[in-house]
Amino acid sequence: MTDPRLTCPICMHREAGLIPAPRHVPAWDDLTGPEQMTMLAEVGAALGRGTAGFAASSDHGHFHLREASGARLTTGGRDPLLPLLAERLDTAHSVDLAVAFAMDSGVALLEPWLRELLARGGRLRIVVGDYLDTTDPTALARLLDLEGAELFVFETGGLSFHPKAWLFRAADARGAAIVGSSNLSQSALTDGVEWNLHSEEAADSVGAAFEDLLVRPEVKPLTAAWIEAYAKRRRARPMPEFTAALLPRKVRRQSRTRFSGRHWKRSRRADRTATAPDLSCWPPGWERPGWPPSTRSVPGRTASCSLLTATKF
Repeated sequence: MTDPRLTCPICMHREAGLIPAPRHVPAWDDLTGPEQMTMLAEVGAALGRGTAGFAASSDHGHFHLREASGARLTTGGRDPLLPLLAERLDTAHSVDLAVAFAMDSGVALLEPWLRELLARGGRLRIVVGDYLDTTDPTALARLLDLEGAELFVFETGGLSFHPKAWLFRAADARGAAIVGSSNLSQSALTDGVEWNLHSEEAADSVGAAFEDLLVRPEVKPLTAAWIEAYAKRRRARPMPEFTAALLPRKVRRQSRTRFSGRHWKRSRRADRTATAPDLSCWPPGWERPGWPPSTRSVPGRTASCSLLTATKF
């Protein structure tokens, strides 16, 4: 049997802000009295330096204490969620998202980061709802175009589905969660008044809730056939006022015509080169000073165009 100490990153390298158990054991109770006292002495010294607290973890089968980073609240407007998402997406090894509504403006805004995550071998799982028929079929098709993503839809029926929760995991299994009010729309991620709480301590709780969500009978795989059927159902009903309020004014004015997976593929091919006057470029904020908010330049994070105006619902 392989010695776990040879593969445990906590055994091999001690990070700043980490107090590991002196031996590779999974729990506090597995330590001897003197070993516990050694760890408590380090905790006392850290608290004396002003550390706010610690979170206990048994990641990699090695009990350890990590300095608590505290929670951070973003409120939209001058304090948007997007930069925080970009920061987390840049370093994540896996990302889980449960969201009630997905609009094309929001998915397009995050698409470069999502594609980069998948390109470097990361894992992406998304559960989006059909609650009130608000989710945009074009947004679902854009998600389906993310090769390697694991995509699901929550079929609400008579239920509500209203979560907005992100879970990020690094390669060493460290995690962070963001839970709040932002759906996947440009307004919700940028200038809208949206409150979202970021917490590293909540990662395990959010992770467990996400796994529970995936096994619910209402959760189905997202497929092109499902999107086509949803688009037809959505056209047959009057657009709810709430849904209309989430759509850009220009799109809101347009009638609902047939959704076409073939048309979506043509749109994707045109994304990088189209210049015709009937194309709408996304996201508008990309050309403002300071955008995109990522801390490093990534190929592909440039303004792109979509034939959204030609795909009407």
